[in-house]
Amino acid sequence: MLIVGAKGFAKEVLEILHGNGTVEDLLFYDDVTPIFPDTLYGKFLVLKALEDAEKLFASKDNRFTIGLGNPCLRARIAEKFTAIGGKLVSTISDRAVIGSYGVTVG
Repeated sequence: MLIVGAKGFAKEVLEILHGNGTVEDLLFYDDVTPIFPDTLYGKFLVLKALEDAEKLFASKDNRFTIGLGNPCLRARIAEKFTAIGGKLVSTISDRAVIGSYGVTVG
């Protein structure tokens, strides 16, 4: 699965996936940071071109999640990566708690 983003919030998403036991074959995507290493933590490959993400989706795994906090960017990224064959999946911590008061789900 691809995490779109490779910095702050994306690393939080990584921690959630690690806690859920789903870090196998995980990659990151960052095409905005000018100088970024090819791997994150020496383990996770970082894709840097949209074409590489498109190839990944077509050949191996079309799932992606968004590791960006900005809601406007999240919407644009979801559309952009869905358009090249990606399938947006939710990342929810197994420790997440929903409040009891003043909460509407759905």
